[in-house]
Amino acid sequence: RGRAPKAGQTWSGGFDYRDADTYKRRTDGQPLPTVESIYALQSQKYFEYVPWRGRMSEFWDSKWLAWDITRSEFKLAKGAKAGVLGYKNNKKAATFSFLGQPPGVWSVCLGNDGNLQGKETDSDLVKLPKMDQLYKGVKMEHVDLPTTCAGETKYRTWYKDAVFCNGGYDANGDAKGGAGCADLDDVTANLFYCKPTDGVPSCRPDCESASPAEIAADIAAHPKAEDRTIKQCQNVASRMVQKNALMHSQAAYWVSIVVVQWADLLICKTRWLSIKQQGLRNSVLNFGLFFETLLAAWLCYGGIFSVLGTQPIRFTHWMPGVPWSMMIFMYDETRKYMMRATSPEVVDAVTGAIKRQAGWIEKSTYY
Repeated sequence: RGRAPKAGQTWSGGFDYRDADTYKRRTDGQPLPTVESIYALQSQKYFEYVPWRGRMSEFWDSKWLAWDITRSEFKLAKGAKAGVLGYKNNKKAATFSFLGQPPGVWSVCLGNDGNLQGKETDSDLVKLPKMDQLYKGVKMEHVDLPTTCAGETKYRTWYKDAVFCNGGYDANGDAKGGAGCADLDDVTANLFYCKPTDGVPSCRPDCESASPAEIAADIAAHPKAEDRTIKQCQNVASRMVQKNALMHSQAAYWVSIVVVQWADLLICKTRWLSIKQQGLRNSVLNFGLFFETLLAAWLCYGGIFSVLGTQPIRFTHWMPGVPWSMMIFMYDETRKYMMRATSPEVVDAVTGAIKRQAGWIEKSTYY
């Protein structure tokens, strides 16, 4: 990872997370993956991929395969807000390592003159035995890196110096980031630059790639990334599928709690009688039953789901909680029936008062 700027300093050139050309050598203190670590995992047969069920899910968006990095990846309650996940107020948030994706790749080989031997330092990253096993002793010359590199990977270490490459070029035709970055243009994790399609600036997986000269000219003509005709595009499908699958599962779990609360509300209505005997004549309770259901539906489908991390789930995702709700209701109805059956009522011969002799079930479960 790169060095973080000192207190009070900002990244040179005016850092903007929507513009890959403002990313420099610094990572603002965040540990980030390098292209060497990606190739080391690939050499161990671990590849970034999109699960088939994620591809066939209702939340799949084909635009993730070629995402314009100047577009918003999330929406708030009152419209869209530009930015990529993992950033907050133009600064990396604590979630960046899990949700974010740099618009380009870092290379520690280029940052250390092609030799990693002895350049690593111990890190404070979370210890993951499987990852330690995969990273230990992977020789760089055996992982098919596009650049020349010597040394081997070591687990739970990081590097201080790295070069950031984003596929861009300056006015002189030199690759952004310095010598060697041009060799990383075709890396899957890197950006690719799309020329306008039918005169409309856009990102597409099958777009016509811009040449280094065209990229440099467009950057010079349009300082702001969102105004450029040649778009900076990136494949974000893998992490977006993970994010949306997590949000859908959170929504389904929360809805299941609401469904189970239906039974909780009904069984608390009476301690002794069956719900059939008691009836549902309490209008306040009935209103609460329907209101919590409508509230759950509104938070899922009402358009503000990004705030709470919920999503518009399928109707079938409401169903997992139904069997548990039925089980709670039937259990309590059975308990009340057995309580009534084992607590006989005795009529006082003198006063005519009815007294109940509490049985074991009533004594143990009535309150």
